[in-house]
Amino acid sequence: MRKELLLTKILLKCGMGSMLPAGKKKRQIIGQWALYLLIAVCIVPLLVLLYQFGRAMYQTLSPLRLEYLAYDITLLLLSLTTLILSLPFAMSVLFLAKDIEYLLPMPLSPWQIAGAKLCTVLLYEYITTAAVGIPMLAGIGTAAHHGIAYFLFAALVLLALPILPVIYGCLLGVLILPLTTKLRRKEAVTTLFSILIILLASGAGLLFSYFGETLGSLDIAAIITGNKQLLIQAEYLFPNLLLAGRALKSTDPAMLLLYVLTAAAAILVFLLAGNRFYLKAVSGMNEVSQKREKLSAAEEMRALKTSGIVKSCALREWKLLVRTPVYFLNCVLSAFLVPVILLAALIVPLLGNMEELQKFLPQVSQLFQMFGTDQLSGVLMLTVFALTTLFCTMNLSAATCISREGSNFIEMKYIPVPYKKQLQGKMLCAVSLSFAATLPYTFLLVFAGAAILKTPVWLLLPALAINVFTVFTVSYFQLLGDLWKPKLSWTSEQAAVKQNFIAMLTMLGAFLVCLLLGLGCIGLYLLRIPVYGILAAGIIVLGVLAFGLRAFAFRYGERALAKL
Repeated sequence: MRKELLLTKILLKCGMGSMLPAGKKKRQIIGQWALYLLIAVCIVPLLVLLYQFGRAMYQTLSPLRLEYLAYDITLLLLSLTTLILSLPFAMSVLFLAKDIEYLLPMPLSPWQIAGAKLCTVLLYEYITTAAVGIPMLAGIGTAAHHGIAYFLFAALVLLALPILPVIYGCLLGVLILPLTTKLRRKEAVTTLFSILIILLASGAGLLFSYFGETLGSLDIAAIITGNKQLLIQAEYLFPNLLLAGRALKSTDPAMLLLYVLTAAAAILVFLLAGNRFYLKAVSGMNEVSQKREKLSAAEEMRALKTSGIVKSCALREWKLLVRTPVYFLNCVLSAFLVPVILLAALIVPLLGNMEELQKFLPQVSQLFQMFGTDQLSGVLMLTVFALTTLFCTMNLSAATCISREGSNFIEMKYIPVPYKKQLQGKMLCAVSLSFAATLPYTFLLVFAGAAILKTPVWLLLPALAINVFTVFTVSYFQLLGDLWKPKLSWTSEQAAVKQNFIAMLTMLGAFLVCLLLGLGCIGLYLLRIPVYGILAAGIIVLGVLAFGLRAFAFRYGERALAKL
């Protein structure tokens, strides 16, 4: 047990890296705590919404004498959320991390390695569980007028809640990955599995949104009471939730003790399974089966054909993004999938209220008639600008292009390619992804405006200029953030992207800069300056900013990479 705890401490220290303020200069510590404070302030509105949701759910079910369902539904939602979020993370930490090849030769038992990695995943999942569970259970507690004992019980319940969902994710990998030993690309299993999870989670969210808009609270309560068997069957997946719900409802110490004991029993079962199957699951994870293929003369010429330096660097960056599941999900797929999910989340509730929508559309058309074509053109261009900024910030390939190198960063030092050429190749890949993700919406907005608002079609030219300059501005701003403080010390690819607070900060900074430019355009419009004059001035400002940031980023990048 002592070795397991020591290994957990080492894995956490290596994984969190720059998140830990210890051993740093006073200025760095102050800046890091300021960053954490900014993040905390940003999530306060979400915490308030979750608190109101828990409170409203209890108040809705209480008059029907169904208040006990508030506890069951909350605990079930928390367990399902933890299961969905922990599955790809557990697969990465337990089976795809770089530290496995160093840990296996050490005098450690398989259960010790698996247990330490389980503790690592659990500690990360506690952040999500606390952020979602504390406000919801607090809302239920205040609505039910519970005392201090309830909140103490709730804290203990949340402490043991993520254990079973995380163990499900880990056991799934332990049992499935040994079957993939003959696959050429094992990473594809994790990638496809993660995509499936994202689609299922998004579909469930849209379904709940649709029913929330179309049904009233009494209708939802009737559906719940009429389908109690479905809720009970869902609780079979997490049998300890029944004990947790009873412990919260009546603050029963016996039920709480049984709940904690079931969580401890689940950990024991996982350690026994890990001692039996973990070594077989991770053995040969970095090896792939290859077939000897005889190349034709044309294929040999194509393989030996030289290409430009920048193009070669861009192709290397693209292969790194596509072949690494974490990078593909967070840097490639997010730029395309998240906008679709956001648009679907806006459209689905409207489809649920077709009658109100039909009444609302004539009012909107009357409102548009009050504005001239020039004003509508200005609004359309601002919308193109805002959506391009929002969707471009979801592409983290530029914000993590140096951090993703990790321990392989030394290769950038000794290959005979100038730093500027390497950065140009990385940015060519990042900018191409942003263009592919944002250009379809630019065309859609312009042609939809021409069909519905009767705006001129020639606005496609300034819209494309806005798209190009905005993509360059955001991408090079993100590159500067990663050059300023790259996260090179990590053992799992998750840390390079998901635990890179500088990348998150550059997303916020890029959005604020572009928001200020948009507010400036609106201010100029309020000063009665012609709309097309504002449009031309805005494009010029964006172009100067984009090319200025590009020149400064390459010049600063050469100095920063030489010092690292």
